[in-house]
Amino acid sequence: MRLDITLIFRILREVNATGVSILLVELRDLRDDIKSSVSLSLALLLWCLTTVTGAVFAKAEWGAYWSWDIKQISIVLLLLIYMAYFALRAAVDDARKRAAVSAAYTLFALVAVPFLTLVLPNSTPNTLHPKNTVFSVEYWVVLGAFSLGLTLIYVWAYRLHIALEMMQRKLDLRARVILRKRTPTASVTVEARP
Repeated sequence: MRLDITLIFRILREVNATGVSILLVELRDLRDDIKSSVSLSLALLLWCLTTVTGAVFAKAEWGAYWSWDIKQISIVLLLLIYMAYFALRAAVDDARKRAAVSAAYTLFALVAVPFLTLVLPNSTPNTLHPKNTVFSVEYWVVLGAFSLGLTLIYVWAYRLHIALEMMQRKLDLRARVILRKRTPTASVTVEARP
């Protein structure tokens, strides 16, 4: 089985989002919804980057950007799952309902991601991707350094994005409070009936 450089870290991001979603289902804290959404948005970004870099590699290696290999089909299905998650979030207006529905969908995705990244692509010998490849020590050193760097970038982006989302929610809340104070309340007069 050929080791995909970012596969482990994409799965860890999915597990992170799923763990947060399980907390959300149990505790109903909207901060967990933000964490899950941020984690999945970063995972979608990495899947898109994987698709683009894979297409460039495929063109250089096999002469075509896309050849409908089983691994390429799997990544299209994963991208559709992630995009459906964000479409689902956009379709639900109520924050609590959106959080609950998103958490349930994330639990579904937890099952789909390992299947589409590990099981399906390795279920057939008819693939352009090499299997049972032996790598040199230098390769593993580069892979380890790259993986560490990618993980640190993910953690930095994750924390930054969460902080920005929390600030945005606070600003939205303050704006609503200010608008309520500025909006004159309609006075209701009750006339006495004779």
